[in-house]
Amino acid sequence: MCDWIPPRNIRAEQVVLGCMLTNRLCVHNIQTMLNDDDFYREAHREIYRAMMTLYDMKEEVDIITVTDILRTDNKLEDVGGIPYITFLANAYYTEPRFWACARTVSDKAKQRRNEVLLSEIRSLLGDILKEVRNG
Repeated sequence: MCDWIPPRNIRAEQVVLGCMLTNRLCVHNIQTMLNDDDFYREAHREIYRAMMTLYDMKEEVDIITVTDILRTDNKLEDVGGIPYITFLANAYYTEPRFWACARTVSDKAKQRRNEVLLSEIRSLLGDILKEVRNG
């Protein structure tokens, strides 16, 4: 049984996505700071990917375009549908702590990657110790 709970901050992820839905400058600036794998929730990864696809195509990033691209990719319902996208945009569009939340998302992703790496190292060391003891 695994008791490990990966580091994450769902609210920070929601703030970042909500701000990106309502402010193109956030989309433009965040692309150098975060990537899709930095989001803990798979739904948030999908929403972020859709936003980046639109941005790369020089399309507007908003509720309509994001829901359209997610619908086209058959992922809209998987991410919570139009109600969740609307919630993100409406709940967090004025969030003044966008950059702090973006840093939090990035930091939590780094912590998850480091903890996975440490777990792999522990496992390898355990295997080596078994071989030495049995050897």
